[in-house]
This record gives sequence, C-alpha cells and structure tokens, in this order.
Amino acid sequence: MKVFLIGYMGVGKSTIGKRIAAHLGLPFVDLDKQIEAESKISVSELFAIRGEQGFREIESRQLTQFIEGSTFSENDFVLATGGGAPCHRINMQLMLATGVVAWLQLSPKAIAQRLQNAKTKRPLLENIPSDEMPGFIENHIAERTAFYERAHLTFNTENASASAIAAFAERLRNYSR
Repeated sequence: MKVFLIGYMGVGKSTIGKRIAAHLGLPFVDLDKQIEAESKISVSELFAIRGEQGFREIESRQLTQFIEGSTFSENDFVLATGGGAPCHRINMQLMLATGVVAWLQLSPKAIAQRLQNAKTKRPLLENIPSDEMPGFIENHIAERTAFYERAHLTFNTENASASAIAAFAERLRNYSR
C-alpha cells in the first residue's frame, strides 16, 4: 500500500503521517526531508537560491524518482508531501495513479496559530505579518483546493486523537478504488 498525504503546511502531515505509518506497519517518508538529504541544504535555502518554481521542479523530480525508481518504489509506504507538491506538474496525477491520496485538512486560523513561531522555516510565510497570516493562508488554500479535492480521502486534523488517527488509518487500509 502506498499512501500519499497532501494538504497545506502545518496541517500535521509529518506528525500524523508517522502515526498512520506506525498503525499500518509501514515506513514513513517526508518528501521535504528527502529533498534536503539529496540536495544537502534546507528547503528554505533551496527557495532562496532557486525560487519557488526552481524548488517545485526539484520537488517534482524527487517525487517521480521516489515513486518510479527509489528503493521504496517496490514497497509500501506513507509519504508526506510538501503543501504545494500536488499543485505542480503531474504530481497529483502520479500520486492518484500509484496509491491512496489523503488530504489532511485544518482551518486557516489553526494553521496560522501552529505556524506562527515557525515562519522562518516556511519560505512562503516568512514575510507575512502575523495579523495577515490567516487571510494569506485562507487565500493560498483556496488556490490549491482544486488539486487537494482530488484526493481519495480527507481527514480533519483539528482534534486528531489517537483513536481518530487509528480509525483513519483503517479507512486508508480498507480503501479500494
């Protein structure tokens, strides 16, 4: 089983993804961490050097390599993508054709609260004033919703208890296309 977690930054793809992977007995992979390991620099530094478009090209290439040619390509996994990954090139199409795609959701206000102290690690947010973050996030999510809505399943992470995560992991396990 290949599980792809999509959704806006800060919704819990990495944190909840690790718990889903553990419940399913699968390895967990964070696409941003894979990119950092391969490039030997942080996502923030890649954004600074290459810009968003340059980063998205690297991200798409890494996702494609991961799905088609990595050591995990023949195995099952849970993969947390970057928030913009489904919106570029054929990334979403590739994920939908290869596994189960789950959209993790959270309100813009809750995302802004979670990310307030991590803005320097989030290149798209670092120059947004705190009082403008919820509106910026809401607009940014609206731009991405057409991609996110294509997911097979959705999960609201607002109050993601252990039992809710376990139940969602079972929905993923039992999902059939």
